[in-house]
Amino acid sequence: MDGVPHPPDPWGASAALLAQGAAFVVVGGFAVIANEHIRATKDVDFLIPDDADNDGRCLRAMESLGARLLREGRSLTLRDFEGDYIGAHSSAGIIDLIREGLPPIDFETVAAAAHRVDSQEGEVLVAGLVSVVAMKRLAGRPQDLARDRPAICPDRHLTNSTFPHAGFTSPLLHASSLTARLR
Repeated sequence: MDGVPHPPDPWGASAALLAQGAAFVVVGGFAVIANEHIRATKDVDFLIPDDADNDGRCLRAMESLGARLLREGRSLTLRDFEGDYIGAHSSAGIIDLIREGLPPIDFETVAAAAHRVDSQEGEVLVAGLVSVVAMKRLAGRPQDLARDRPAICPDRHLTNSTFPHAGFTSPLLHASSLTARLR
């Protein structure tokens, strides 16, 4: 990388992952936008499965983008994939790789409900609105939960029955690591 911050490029990042055969779903701000809601975002977020072989494919994709860890500034290694989250600067902007969680944000559930978008490199999965809202609620970030701002999806459309395993009486679920994953 040349040291100059790059704007987020979801297509470039997705192309690198597709070229390596990695399994991923676009989540976060670009998924919100794809679901026809206005959203500003500074990074490209991907949900990835808990799969060692896929981790190797993701690592090769990140290397092809010249990725360097956000906090440490070093190149990624397979050991970095042992955690729940990887944030990196790359030629496709800041990329966040988020390890799948428990339902409703496990990879299989999110991928099954995802939109399929054709690109020159292949099919890109983009999280559907229910999955995006589930991830935002589980993260518990104030900007995603604020009642006085236009919501991604008003509560009247998504009730607790929409997320049977999530228990949305509280904005945070039992898994505290989810908050760190999406920040």
